[in-house]
Amino acid sequence: MRREFIERYTSKAKVKPAILRDVYRYLTQDSAAAESGHQAEVDNRVAEFLLQADDTGLFYDLRRYNGRPKNEALDPFWEEAQKYFDEAAVVDDRRQGQQMYMPLAISMRSLIETIAARLPLGSACPSVSWLRLNFWPSNPYTKAAMCYTGKFNVRYAVQQRLIRQKHPDADFTFKQFQMMKEMAVKLRDKANFMCLDDKSIVPIGEPGCPVSSGVRSQNRALVPNSVKLAALDHDFHIHGAVPSVLFHVDIPENPSDSFYHGTVHVTVKDKVFNPSPALRHAVESSSILRFAGSSDGVDLDLPILFTYTDGGPDHRTTYWSVQLSYIILFVALNLDLLVAARTAPCQSYNNPAERTMSLLNLGLQNVSFQRNRMEEDAEYRVKSLTTLKKLRTTADKQPALKTALIESLEPPIAQMKQRFAQLKLHEEPVQVHDAATKDQIEDFYNVASIFLDDDCSKDDLVEKKEALKIPKLKDFIQKHCRERQYTFQVKKCQEDDCWYCTLNPPKLQADEVHWLPDPTLDENREEFLPFATLFGKETTDKDRPSSGGDSSEEDKKNRSILVAGINIFNL
Repeated sequence: MRREFIERYTSKAKVKPAILRDVYRYLTQDSAAAESGHQAEVDNRVAEFLLQADDTGLFYDLRRYNGRPKNEALDPFWEEAQKYFDEAAVVDDRRQGQQMYMPLAISMRSLIETIAARLPLGSACPSVSWLRLNFWPSNPYTKAAMCYTGKFNVRYAVQQRLIRQKHPDADFTFKQFQMMKEMAVKLRDKANFMCLDDKSIVPIGEPGCPVSSGVRSQNRALVPNSVKLAALDHDFHIHGAVPSVLFHVDIPENPSDSFYHGTVHVTVKDKVFNPSPALRHAVESSSILRFAGSSDGVDLDLPILFTYTDGGPDHRTTYWSVQLSYIILFVALNLDLLVAARTAPCQSYNNPAERTMSLLNLGLQNVSFQRNRMEEDAEYRVKSLTTLKKLRTTADKQPALKTALIESLEPPIAQMKQRFAQLKLHEEPVQVHDAATKDQIEDFYNVASIFLDDDCSKDDLVEKKEALKIPKLKDFIQKHCRERQYTFQVKKCQEDDCWYCTLNPPKLQADEVHWLPDPTLDENREEFLPFATLFGKETTDKDRPSSGGDSSEEDKKNRSILVAGINIFNL
């Protein structure tokens, strides 16, 4: 009968036999032994899963019979404790669903004193250990769990930082990323896909004062038996290193497959003298892409590039500095199409590059860094420079001091690179690169000279308002660029009279290259249309939830009048 039950429902529903065996035992009260050792192991895992489930009614809990004989003198305390727990679980006005933001008590002693204060003077109170054993065990599979009674639905827990902030455009940008992946799969034999992100700054302490990397250790480290693994007891620092990650994704054959396979490239740079603006990211990205996929060391073999970021100030596609860096990258690599997209605010966890940070943390566990000591005169001069602004200003005025500082930071940065180089993602080694030099950035920026006339200079490119006065650049942006709130795209127009496409002919046919479409709602305004329906068609981002509050051009012109009116009413 059991075999017929399992065979019948296995063919009808996608349920594993181990689950069906447990259902059969529950319905028929069957206690027959497993047919094999392997089956017994599977059944035990199913039972263990049910024990860990939130529904405690799946099993009859015998732990209520644990402990000493009942002491009626403590009944008032237990009753008042239950009332207190019920009140505390409801009173927390910041609680949402199954999440709580404040513990029930600071300590066991404090909890006993709180409940005792609600009882008549002289009421009996349990000991700390006896009160604790009336909670739920943190781990039900230890021998100590046999001593717990589970009288109160309370347990010890550590606060978890897992809450995510919601944004109105979260679903919109998630759909945008889905369509970007579908487009990348459709063009996978012609495209590269990269994800960019900066890891948090890794502190570097002063000489003799090593500062911990700040990564919480998950495991112990190997050290000689006669030494201690230690770091400074506070984390003040002015120096640090910034690991910039470029995750070169192996585009799968199906958009529903994983986009978390590929090669991790890490560029480590000093935060003081090598900050991370958009132009530096573009320079370092072009070097890595040429290293990985260029036959001549200049143009990419694949003429389409997809890039995805978290939308920080160095990647936000609405900033002119970011847009200009993408335009220069498009020209430098001679691409037919560049698609740059970003996440919505507070949604950076959707960026695949974010997943690689846990891998880099393995190389930073139980590690502290300090810079090398300079000459006494140089150390004396930097002693009072306690802010980045002071340090950079003084270093610019004193080149010798700047050189000495850079040399003192080279050893810890080299150690960091060496540790990252030992890591692997899916058996693919992490590739470590040097930061772009000032000359490399200058040469890359010179690519923009293609847009400049004789009466223009590169200084005119700094501000968008001034840059759009340059005829060639304005014409290029109008014909080749598409800007949205969360995307920025550059594409060769393939028009006969286009000066740029004449100098750099497209590598692909016009029917092969289209803009990444914007997420568009269906007629019922309930769901987004599929990518296959929108690809190759003109779309807008009018269905973006936050677009309703965008300022019109008329509002922007009269902004000073509106602000003045508000100030008058506030008087």
